[in-house]
Amino acid sequence: MSKRNRAMLAVLVGNGIFGFSFLASKIALRSIDPIALLAFRFTLAFAVLNVFLMLRVIKVRFRGKKFGVLLPMSICQPVIYFLCECYGIQYSTSSFSGLMIALIPVVTFILATVVLREAFHWEKFAWAICSVLGVCIISVTGAGDGSVTGRGVLLLTGAVISGSLYAVLSRKCSVEFTALERTYAMFAAGCVSFLTFSLIQSKGTMISAWVRACSEPTFVAALIYLAVISSVLAFFCMNYAATYLPVTQTSSFANITTLVSIVAGVVFLQETFGIRELVGAVFILCGVYMLNRTAAVRSTDKKQ
Repeated sequence: MSKRNRAMLAVLVGNGIFGFSFLASKIALRSIDPIALLAFRFTLAFAVLNVFLMLRVIKVRFRGKKFGVLLPMSICQPVIYFLCECYGIQYSTSSFSGLMIALIPVVTFILATVVLREAFHWEKFAWAICSVLGVCIISVTGAGDGSVTGRGVLLLTGAVISGSLYAVLSRKCSVEFTALERTYAMFAAGCVSFLTFSLIQSKGTMISAWVRACSEPTFVAALIYLAVISSVLAFFCMNYAATYLPVTQTSSFANITTLVSIVAGVVFLQETFGIRELVGAVFILCGVYMLNRTAAVRSTDKKQ
C-alpha cells in the first residue's frame, strides 16, 4: 500500500473514531463535569504515551528541533479547540453548534491556500461546501435545546478557527516533526493545561471527583475510549495523514465524523434516523468522495 493510500486510510479511521467519541463523552459526562473529564482524558492519554516511551514501543526526538510552529499547533488543538467547543455548546443550541463545527473543513480549505500556498480549485471547494451542506440538513432542522447567545457564537468561532489552524500547522510541522512527535506535544499541552484549569475550577476536589467517577464501570470504559482510542490513536492517525496529504484533502473527511456519530446514536442510544439524516448523509458522502476523486484525477494529470 502506498503512503498516500495509508494516509487516506488513517484520516478515515481517525474521523471514524472521533464519531464515536460523542457517544463516549455523553456517557462519561453523566459522572463528571466537562473540564474534569478533559483533564482526566488528556492526563491518561499522556501517561499512556509515556509508558510506551519507557517500554521503547515508540520513540520521539525533540533535541535540536525548532518548536516555533509545534507549540502553536499544540495550543490550538487540543487546548483552545476543546475549551471553545465545550463552553460554546453551553451557550448555544446543539444544532447551531453542529453547523459551526461543520465549517472547519471550509475554513481549513481557505487557510491552506493562504498559509501553505496549496492550489485553490473551485471544483474542490464546491464539493467541500456540499459536505457542509449535508451537516446543515441534518442539524438545522433538528430540535433546539436552548438559545444561541453572542458568547456562544464567539466561542464556537474560536473552535472553528483553532481546529482549522491545527490542520494547517500540523501539515507545516510535518517537515521537521514526525506524526508521533506532534501527537506527543499535543497531549503534553493538553495534560498541563486541562489539569491546571480543572484544579482551579474544582478548588482542589478534582481527584475525589475522579475517584467517584471511576466507581462506575461505564465511565471507566468511556474514559479509556476517549483517552486511548479517541485521543492517542485518532490524533496520531490525523497527524500521520497530514504528513502525506494536502490539508484540503484531509479536511474533507471531517464531516464523516457526523455520520458516524449519528450511526452510534441510532445503534447504542436508539436515536431516530429519518429522511433528513439520510439526505444529509448522501450530501456528506458525495462531497467527500467527489473532492477526493477530483484530487486524485489532478494528481494523475500532474504525473502524466
